[in-house]
Amino acid sequence: MFATRTSRTLLDRRLDAEFFRPSYLVNSERLQHSDFRTYTLSECSYKLKCGPFGSSLHASAYVNSGIPFIHPTSFSNGVFDELKVERIRSEDHSRLRSTMFQAPALVFARVGSPCCGVLPGKIGDFNIHGDVIGVQCNNRLDPHFGYAFFHSPSGNAELTRF
Repeated sequence: MFATRTSRTLLDRRLDAEFFRPSYLVNSERLQHSDFRTYTLSECSYKLKCGPFGSSLHASAYVNSGIPFIHPTSFSNGVFDELKVERIRSEDHSRLRSTMFQAPALVFARVGSPCCGVLPGKIGDFNIHGDVIGVQCNNRLDPHFGYAFFHSPSGNAELTRF
């Protein structure tokens, strides 16, 4: 259990108490006052998108070969596992335009334990499931560096916080 006093100016961003856990605030403060320039994830991306709410694909839409359709289980241990990737037809890939990404890209699990993965460039085009957040990085962030950051103690604290 913890108690913390928070400035009301911060409460316009978040109201949940866990966000203001003292260890998270210390970590965030440490990052802001480091010698490194910090950016938000949205400042480091061309596209930052949650997968669609509700399923627009039924299990029958999955095929043996096709476009990768990324679920949290594809990277749940922090390492991308191509053997755990579902695949969809190119027609479904085109129809689900808003969830299209191009590897290399960062992916985050929205369910279960907070987790970040990076899809290697060899994957090419892919779509994300509703339980995944995809990040198409811009020139401010190499996806592999982002992956390394979110697996460091400071980055993992930020990942858990959000």
